[in-house]
Amino acid sequence: MKRNLIRAGLFLTMLGLAALLVYGCFVTVLPDLWPVVKSGDEAAIEEYLRSASQVKGLVCLGLLQFVQVVSVVLPGAPIQIAGGVVFGTLRSFAVCHLCFVAANAFVFWLARRLGSRLEQLLGLEEAGGGKAAEFLNSNDPGFMAALACLMPGIPNGIVPYAAARTALTLRRFAGAVYLASLAPILVMCAVGRRLLSGDYLPAAAMIAVLLAAIFLLWRYRVRVWRLEQKLRAGLRGRKRG
Repeated sequence: MKRNLIRAGLFLTMLGLAALLVYGCFVTVLPDLWPVVKSGDEAAIEEYLRSASQVKGLVCLGLLQFVQVVSVVLPGAPIQIAGGVVFGTLRSFAVCHLCFVAANAFVFWLARRLGSRLEQLLGLEEAGGGKAAEFLNSNDPGFMAALACLMPGIPNGIVPYAAARTALTLRRFAGAVYLASLAPILVMCAVGRRLLSGDYLPAAAMIAVLLAAIFLLWRYRVRVWRLEQKLRAGLRGRKRG
């Protein structure tokens, strides 16, 4: 009983600190950021990031990416493209990727603790949360979570909520999101940098190659999954040896 009370107290403390962080960022420190988040307008995001100082702009970029995942429905590509335009490929990628993985891990942890209550509060069943959970459970949940992060038709913000319904551990889920999001976020940030230079054809080509790779991964997902299983089994064998 006492252990459960301690856990509940720690959980409520973490929630309170998260709420204070969001309030401090959006209401007191960066009051104009929330309207930009809601707009989803790439031009508005870019203008806001340009108007801020270098450090403040990178913080804003990270918050935008974090909130994009938590919000479920907001698109991530405009944020990453705008980040690439303002801060260049590598810096925007580092910030966006770190915050994307952190937000997914946080939402997964929160959803695992609150369960269906959080999904009911956010109306995720209507947004496709049940179908996404079935998708992840249709095969190896870790592999399917990684694939879901890549699929254009699945809002990536819904993935951690759906993954929390599976048997995935937080570590396995975070690893899947980390690996799956490397290429898409890097490409989107690079596209932003290309657009700034007026290289529209290379930018379009990068997006086309990314979409083609995602399609092939989806088309041959069973073969890729079996290959992943063999590689994982080989690595486990080496560790034992």
